[in-house]
Amino acid sequence: MQWQQFWDKQAEAADVQQQVGRITRDGRAVAAEVIAEHIGQLLNLQATDHLLDVCCGNGALTNLLASQVAFCSGVDLSPKQIALARKNYPDIDWHIASARHLQLLSSSYDKINLYFSFQYFTSDAEALAVLRAVKAVLKPGGRVLLGDVPDAQRWWVYYESWSARLRWLWHRFLGRDDMGRFWRQADLARLAQKAGFRIVFLAEPPHLPFAWYRYDVLLEHT
Repeated sequence: MQWQQFWDKQAEAADVQQQVGRITRDGRAVAAEVIAEHIGQLLNLQATDHLLDVCCGNGALTNLLASQVAFCSGVDLSPKQIALARKNYPDIDWHIASARHLQLLSSSYDKINLYFSFQYFTSDAEALAVLRAVKAVLKPGGRVLLGDVPDAQRWWVYYESWSARLRWLWHRFLGRDDMGRFWRQADLARLAQKAGFRIVFLAEPPHLPFAWYRYDVLLEHT
């Protein structure tokens, strides 16, 4: 899947949540305020923190997080998503860059958010490069949230019917698997150790819309 082109196309949607793919299976938009509160609690955001939102999309969620901290930057691979963010939230520090190339940023951060997006780093090598890039701009003792990670143990729950599984196989063959990778916790733990992080896995609270097949991950700079 060519993710930049995919998210550039999503940015053309009229609905803010559709632009970033946060729509439930039954077509409901996800309340960004609920997600922002959840992220703030897990990252223990403080009024003095410098926060980086990686894969920030159109900036709507980033803007809510920015209200909880002293300084906030957002970075995304999609120029069209960042154009929306700059237009709607001009007071935030926006950057166009891959999550693997965060050295383009001149700042270092107390907390880093990477929500609803780790699934798009589908190989071990790519995911490890992202984790190392994140750590390079994280202050010692800082915290990272990999939020809303699809659970490989619940793949069969998400693709509950044989028709859905056949569709997945066909889309995968065509290179159009827009769900990316369902991650095994053991694989994430191994990569986090290689990158120099302590890792904690957390079940999502049931009020979150994707808790039925996703989990959260907290990383701490060692």
